[in-house]
Amino acid sequence: MKKTDFDALIFDMDGTLWDPLTLYTAATNDFLKEKNIQKSYTPQELQKYMGLESAEFTHEIFGNISEEQQKEWFKAIAEKQYQRMQDKEGILFPYLIEMLQRLSAVYSVFIVSNCPAKGIDYFMERANIQEFITDSFAYGMNEKPKHHNIQLLKDKYGFKNAVYIGDTEKDEKEAKLANIPFIFVTMGYGNSENYFKKFDSLKELTEYFA
Repeated sequence: MKKTDFDALIFDMDGTLWDPLTLYTAATNDFLKEKNIQKSYTPQELQKYMGLESAEFTHEIFGNISEEQQKEWFKAIAEKQYQRMQDKEGILFPYLIEMLQRLSAVYSVFIVSNCPAKGIDYFMERANIQEFITDSFAYGMNEKPKHHNIQLLKDKYGFKNAVYIGDTEKDEKEAKLANIPFIFVTMGYGNSENYFKKFDSLKELTEYFA
């Protein structure tokens, strides 16, 4: 498939559009301290959990707790993340705004992430990119995997040839399950061996698709 065949670009969020690792680590540690749990994480330790769905994340962080408690605690951590986003924490990747300005003029642009329900909205507000995004879908909205939510967007908007852009092997697998090509960006938290294209920066990606 040639780049001219695509009509929709679907982006992962964390590790693809920005680096929120320090922010997420601080929010997690704030919650642990609040609960008097004698544990804390460094960004390097938390990195391996980036991109996990909420149940997977809370299991890795807290061990075997009830499903109800998993949801309650994950929501509490998410609220602390949102507070820090409003304080402009987290690092936007270079060329993010320019990329979205240019590519949204040519393609429908979406974000699909394993984040909490309001996570993408807070990120778009943090980055001031709302005008460039056609729509988005967060895991927390229905607790379904990315390939399912990509299909929901496809059903809603009718695009024919989308590509998913992410930074981990898990993203690669979700693209395969959605039956669309995977673009791997190397700035994030994981690896990929089976991709349609690989880019080392958002500017490089933009120059390919623009």
